[in-house]
Amino acid sequence: MPGDRGFLAPLILLAACAADDLGSETTVCEQAAELIAECTGSPAEAVAECQGDAKEFSQGVVAAGCEGLGGEKADGWTQLCQPHLKRWFGLWPSFCDPEPIVCEPSQADLDPSSCNGSPALCERRYDQVVYATSHNAFNVARLEFFRPNQSYRMFRQLKDGVRALMLDTHDSKAGDQVLLCHDDCKNGAQSLVEGLGEIRTFLDCYPREVVTLLIQPEVGDPKSQVAAFRATGLDELAYVHAPGEPWPTLGELLDQGKRIVVLAEVLADDMPDWYSFMWDHAFDNDFRAERTSDFGCELERGVPDNALFGLNHFLTLDIFGKGIGGDAWASIAANKYDSLMGHIDECTAHYGKTPNFVSVDFYDSGAVLEVVDELNRLGPTQP
Repeated sequence: MPGDRGFLAPLILLAACAADDLGSETTVCEQAAELIAECTGSPAEAVAECQGDAKEFSQGVVAAGCEGLGGEKADGWTQLCQPHLKRWFGLWPSFCDPEPIVCEPSQADLDPSSCNGSPALCERRYDQVVYATSHNAFNVARLEFFRPNQSYRMFRQLKDGVRALMLDTHDSKAGDQVLLCHDDCKNGAQSLVEGLGEIRTFLDCYPREVVTLLIQPEVGDPKSQVAAFRATGLDELAYVHAPGEPWPTLGELLDQGKRIVVLAEVLADDMPDWYSFMWDHAFDNDFRAERTSDFGCELERGVPDNALFGLNHFLTLDIFGKGIGGDAWASIAANKYDSLMGHIDECTAHYGKTPNFVSVDFYDSGAVLEVVDELNRLGPTQP
């Protein structure tokens, strides 16, 4: 049934938290199971009513603090379930405060012989490395976005091992700043300056890392984005690459002090040289998928002769024909090792090269970082 998964997920989570973690009586679990069965069996015309019931039930259980457990168990339920509900359902901003940005690199992070976490990657060209990539990286539960694509803010994503961020830029309603938001900025927004500031802070804390920004500009004037790069100093760290030229190694980029690669989906005139048109350098597969069986390798943009390959491996929650954001529940299945590696293997065979950018929702769910690390250990993505 289209559109039901985002509403069923918190119910299943509620039941799991109550039953498995706290030894709850079966009342809450039974109610959740009954409602899930009702929603699953509902005809299309009853979907809206069923989803409303699901939302009301979930909010009621949360508000009651799982009434019936009482005392320490109720407090424990609150601590266990509420943060997850924020991530999974994206409706209760007060449940999670934005996580702090703390600079705490280890000795290994500061190792001058390492590049992006491994000495072996220093000798590899930029286009021979696989990068864990977060789709709509700014659209996060912790910053109170509705229908988020990620759990944690960009600093945390980078700290965890993500090395490429997909960003959508929009003009603010007043037209006085550029925002990071998905489709409708009323559903949540972060200023581009603030978002780039997180990235700059990460690069300052972790000096042996190269990060890629994949930008989908929805602004009226692309030049309006440049001020945010200058304000954060990222323009000075951005690498300029001529189409068709060999890419430098990660070690060479770090030696040059060029630790940001900026690729934009829309061609723009009168932009700085570091603001590269993505499809001069890369190609990708079709990004439209509602279920794991939809994943494929059909060419979407660019040409396969380009050096960089972006694999779109995320599911979009679709309601009445409109994609409204990430589907955290479905991402568990999508990001499993077999699903992700199977998709990568299929498209590697199809194009004769391993993807560079493995783009996912909820990178912290499943085996995303494990798969990327394994691919980089196997060797270069192409000769």
